[in-house]
Amino acid sequence: MSNLPDETPRIPVQPDHPPVNRSTIDPLPNNGPAPINPIVPAPAEPSTPAPPLVTIGDITVTREAVITPVGTVPLHRAQFTFSDMSRTDRVTPAWAIVLAIIGFFFFLLGLLFLLAKEERTSGAVQVIVTGPGFMHTFQTPVASSAIVRDFAGRVNYASSLAASARAR
Repeated sequence: MSNLPDETPRIPVQPDHPPVNRSTIDPLPNNGPAPINPIVPAPAEPSTPAPPLVTIGDITVTREAVITPVGTVPLHRAQFTFSDMSRTDRVTPAWAIVLAIIGFFFFLLGLLFLLAKEERTSGAVQVIVTGPGFMHTFQTPVASSAIVRDFAGRVNYASSLAASARAR
């Protein structure tokens, strides 16, 4: 803190404009920013969608609804249908046939390669979601029986979610 001598001249500050009559001021001028009103609540945050519980191709199942490219149906009104249109064959692979032919000329044990088998799955699975005035079909090709079981399990889970939603 500095001690200034009492002789320091004080210069009065003069405004550049004449005094304003406060009774004539418009409380909401049209050319300035709007005043902040603490009574008005802030806009609500946009609601975040429910997280998906299971996804079957382009079908998404949440706690409340089934969402498809065609539209949305409430979960308690949804019915799921699963169709397995795949075919699994057990065949002798090409490498086993080649080794059996080569092995046959050297010793007869080469014929044991013909016992080797592998599974080949071809076809598709189809999932249908229906509701009142609503139907969506999803179909996809499958290349293994594990993929078929995976889709069947997903549809079974979605059906159980719909059944539990109907029970609420």
